[in-house]
Amino acid sequence: MPRAKRTTAPRSVPRLSLTKGEAAEELGMSISHFERHVQAHIACVYSGSLRLFPIRALDRWLDEQAKRLPPAA
Repeated sequence: MPRAKRTTAPRSVPRLSLTKGEAAEELGMSISHFERHVQAHIACVYSGSLRLFPIRALDRWLDEQAKRLPPAA
């Protein structure tokens, strides 16, 4: 049985970190791709069994990867 997505009210406080699933979704990739190719390269905050990925770390990783692309011909 598929899990239903949680719906939440809009937040008035900006988020500073995301769960693994949220981080993968924000980057436009599957969780398994995130685990294989991204997770080891960004900071992770551990709080008990909760793992959070700082949005700034995700932004930095994305910027670094974009700079590695060859120039357009």
